[in-house]
Amino acid sequence: MIVTRRFPHHIQCLFHTVLFSHIVFMRFTLGKKISLSFLAIIATLTGFLFWYFPNVQERNLFSSYARETESVAETVALGVSIGFNNDDFAGTQRAIDYAKMIPGFEFVVIVNNGETIAAYPEDFVFNSTVETNTNFVVRKASVVAKPFSGTTQAVVGRNLLPVQDRTNDLRRTALWWALGFLAFGGLMGMIAGFFASRPVLSLQRIMYQVGEGDLNVKIPKIGNDEVGDLARIFDKMLSNIRSSQYHLAQANIELQQSNDIIFQEREKSEQLLLNMMPPAIAHRLKQGESVIADSYESVSILFIDLVGFTELSGRSSPEEVIVILNAVFSTFDEIAEACGLEKIKTIGDAYMVVAGLPEWKPDHAKRAATMALRVRDAILLLNQHLNTNLQVRIGVHIGSVVAGVIGTKKYAYDLWGDAVNIASRMESHGSPGRVHCSESVYQHLQKDFVFTDRGMMHIKGKGDMQTYFLESPV
Repeated sequence: MIVTRRFPHHIQCLFHTVLFSHIVFMRFTLGKKISLSFLAIIATLTGFLFWYFPNVQERNLFSSYARETESVAETVALGVSIGFNNDDFAGTQRAIDYAKMIPGFEFVVIVNNGETIAAYPEDFVFNSTVETNTNFVVRKASVVAKPFSGTTQAVVGRNLLPVQDRTNDLRRTALWWALGFLAFGGLMGMIAGFFASRPVLSLQRIMYQVGEGDLNVKIPKIGNDEVGDLARIFDKMLSNIRSSQYHLAQANIELQQSNDIIFQEREKSEQLLLNMMPPAIAHRLKQGESVIADSYESVSILFIDLVGFTELSGRSSPEEVIVILNAVFSTFDEIAEACGLEKIKTIGDAYMVVAGLPEWKPDHAKRAATMALRVRDAILLLNQHLNTNLQVRIGVHIGSVVAGVIGTKKYAYDLWGDAVNIASRMESHGSPGRVHCSESVYQHLQKDFVFTDRGMMHIKGKGDMQTYFLESPV
C-alpha cells in the first residue's frame, strides 16, 4: 500500500484489480483459466473487425461515387441530345456546366465513333490511357442526336480524391479503435496466460528433468485443478518408470544385438545380389519389380573360352583346378570392370561379358575390343605366374538382345537373342590366341583397330558369314 500511494488513484485501482484477479484466478480450474484467455483473444479479434470496417465503407463510397458519376454522364448525354436535336447549343453548354460543378470533376468529352467532337477542358485528350487510369472514375452515356451517325457518347471523368479523403479519415479512426482493442486484448491475454501457464511451466520443468534421465526428481503439490491432478498421475507413472528402467535397458541391448545381426545378414544378401547381377538391376529387384526384361538394339557380346583347360584339369587336383580357374576369372573380372563391361556368367571354363548394358554406352564396341585384346595378352602373364600353358579363344559380335532376370529362388541375369548365338559361334569357330569377330564388329571398329580378313566361313546354324580377326588398335 505504501508503494501504490505514489501513483494516481486510477493506477491504484488498476493495481488492486490485478491483485484481486490474481487471488481469484488461482482458485479457478484450468478450464476457466483457458476460458478467460479465450475471451482476451475474442477481444483482440473484435479490434480487427474495426480495421475491416473501413474497407466495407470504402467499397460503399466508391459504388455511390460511381453511380453519381454515371447519373452525371446520363444528364450530360440528355442535354447534348436535346441541344443538338433542337439546335439549342446553349442546352448543351448547360449540361457541361452542370458536370463541372460536381465535386472531383476532371473532364467531359463528346465522342462520335471514337472521334472527339467537344471536350472540356478544350485541350483535353481522351484515350484508352485516361479510360483505364485507376485515379479516375470514368462513366459513359449514349447520346441520340440527328447530326451524329453511329455511336455517340458523353464521357464524364472524376478523380477519386473525395473518396480517398473520406476513406483516410475512416481508416485513421478505425486504426485508433483497433489499437485500443489490441492493447486491451493483449493485456488481458498476458495476464490470463501468466496465471494459467505458471503451474504448467512448473510441471514442464519437472518433466524436462525426467526426460534428461533424472528419475529421482520429486513432484511438488501444484494445486487442486486439472494440472494438479496431472502432476499426481505423472508421479505414479514416474514410480513405474523407475521400476521398469532396468528391464527396458536390457531389452534395448538385446534389440541392438538383434539389429546388428539383421544388418550384417542384409549386407551379405545385398553383396551376394550385386555379385550376381549389375547394381542397377539389383536395385530394381529390391524395389519389388517382379518381371525385369529390357530390350537393347546394339550391344557387344564377348565369349571367352580357355583352350587346354580340360586337359589341365584332368591331370591336376581339384584344389589346383579351382585356384587356377579363380585366378584366371578374377583377372578377367578386373579387366571387365576397368573397360566398363558387365560380366554375365561363367559356364565351366567359358566366360561371357557384354558391353552396352544395363546402361547403354555409345562406345560399347570399342570397350569390348579393348577387353578382348587385354584378355589375350593377360593370359600370357597368367601362364608365367601359374606355370600353365593356357590359351584363350575369343568371339565378339554386335547385335540386339533381350536382357532380364529369371528365377524365383536363385536369381540369374542373362541375355537372349540371335546375337548371343552368333557371338558364341564366333568363339567356337575361332582360333586359340585370336579374337574372332563378325562383320558387324568390323564395320563398327575398322577405323580404330587393325583387322585381318579371314574370308567367308561356314558358321553352324548361320550359314556362310564374313569374319575377321582383331589384331590391335590402330
